[in-house]
Amino acid sequence: MSALEKFFETEETPPAVVIPDVKNKSVSYSQYTMYMKCPRQYKLSYIDKLDIRESSINLIFGTAMHECLQKYIETLYIKGAPEADSLPLWQILKDAMIREIDDPKNALKGKLKQDDIDEFMMDGKDIIDWVTAYGNRMKYFPSKVYEIVGIELPLIVPLKNNLNYIGYLDIVLKNKSTGGIKIIDLKTSTIMWNKYQKGDNTKLNQLLLYKKFYSDLYKVQLEKIEVEFIVLPRKLIAGFEFAQNRIQKVIPPNGRLSLKEAVDSFDEFLTEAFTPAGTFNMKNPFPKNPGKAKKNCKWCSFKGTNYCDSKEGI
Repeated sequence: MSALEKFFETEETPPAVVIPDVKNKSVSYSQYTMYMKCPRQYKLSYIDKLDIRESSINLIFGTAMHECLQKYIETLYIKGAPEADSLPLWQILKDAMIREIDDPKNALKGKLKQDDIDEFMMDGKDIIDWVTAYGNRMKYFPSKVYEIVGIELPLIVPLKNNLNYIGYLDIVLKNKSTGGIKIIDLKTSTIMWNKYQKGDNTKLNQLLLYKKFYSDLYKVQLEKIEVEFIVLPRKLIAGFEFAQNRIQKVIPPNGRLSLKEAVDSFDEFLTEAFTPAGTFNMKNPFPKNPGKAKKNCKWCSFKGTNYCDSKEGI
């Protein structure tokens, strides 16, 4: 029996698991965030299919750290702390990073400096040691309070315009005493999120949509669902006056008003980017939106190419 089946065997209402029509187009949260930042980048990537996106060591590290910590947390809740603490986590992290680096599809294969790789791996070890320390583990992942529902739990939701939303929830827990659900999203970061990152709706709306979709799909009351980001900074801030952690918990406002605003924003994307038939809306000019001080262009893979001049407009 899977963790999800175990969770629902005691529920009065069975989960409304929906298998999407394979002919329907699927959208992800990353598509939504790209469109909201710059419709032109979205068009070039998803309509014109000009895939010139490059990997980065930050993405490689994030993928490897997710795999490592998700393995630890899954073992912690299913088999217990002694077995979780016996896992060779740093080796799991290193193996995952090497696998990602050596992937033939990785544009960075053979281009990364070993010193940079070693630095990220040592940063990862610091995070692992901090997260798995007894006091921190008990604080952030109390296995006596929660049981696990799923790791990388699929979230498949039918949407308007003959579309499906497909996402994966990093960690889903159930409170043993209250039956409440906690959805956790892991984020690796160079340093702790600042006030601007903690106020960025393109980040925060991810968990708000997860909460709404989970509630709709599995018939769990919104009030019984908690959401939180766990940010894992690689570096501590030099000269910082107060003690710093390797875990930063960020809980976005997720009341009904915030949820409505997130859903409305996502609905705006679906309406503007797609037709009712589920095809791309080619009447939309998909304008360029470099943003203030061309902030949206900073990490855009089309910056400096013939595809975009980084000027606002059509």
